[in-house]
Amino acid sequence: MDIIELTVDNVAFYSELVDRNAAENLERRSYFGAVAVNEGKPLAAMIWQIEKGTTAEIVWLKVTDDVAAKELITDYSMRVREAGVKLSYFVFDKDTCKASIEVLGECGFTLSEAEGNDLITSVGSLISLPIARIKGNDDNIYELGTLKKRAFGEVIKDCFANSKRDLSDALFAIGREWFEPEISCYSENDCIINGMLLVHKLPDGALRLELLSSWGTAEETELAQMIKHAIATALELYPADTQVIIHRHDKASRKLSTYCLPKLKGRPSIYGKREEVE
Repeated sequence: MDIIELTVDNVAFYSELVDRNAAENLERRSYFGAVAVNEGKPLAAMIWQIEKGTTAEIVWLKVTDDVAAKELITDYSMRVREAGVKLSYFVFDKDTCKASIEVLGECGFTLSEAEGNDLITSVGSLISLPIARIKGNDDNIYELGTLKKRAFGEVIKDCFANSKRDLSDALFAIGREWFEPEISCYSENDCIINGMLLVHKLPDGALRLELLSSWGTAEETELAQMIKHAIATALELYPADTQVIIHRHDKASRKLSTYCLPKLKGRPSIYGKREEVE
């Protein structure tokens, strides 16, 4: 059994095991991947992200052979422990990822059932949200495409320094071009940027909310106006059935999504975690 590192250059050869949305993450600095191959046949593949140096999230695992998958997970375990990771976890769809969940359970992950982190809706459904019709002036909201590349990096630094939200380190590893330039937006008052909403367009055409944060004096107002702007722009540019994914990565994003989308629930999912022992 050979364990081969997945890269941007070779992932297309393993497209039967890695879908294009998952494969795209390999362009980002904090993401890694590997595939188990036996006599030239790929049997299992996985992609993971190392967060804040000590935590790793398995974001993709495709299993066609249990033995190959377990060898792959063993190799993964060695690599993340060498990188200083103390905890591994995953959140997989209960119905569509049964084989992957079962193998991970057999490899020492503690499993529990919970609501999935992602809320899935459509562009057309967003117009019915009360926040899409809030009053107020949005003259201080600008499309991301108007922001210079160099300035984008500085704003991300300000966001990490001032935001109350738990932000992903992956934001430091990607540039402005990763994000949809017209739906993504920022708020600016007196020549100071104090809020940002970032949307990424996935390879399959879906729109995924990556960041929503404000660190201004009128935080709630800025957030609401950015959301309103993003919804209006999405309705102008994309078909009504375009999928929208709201990824809830922390308590703050869950609280906000519950307020904006009270009737929408995540899919039944399995949460797994394992301490990594040296």
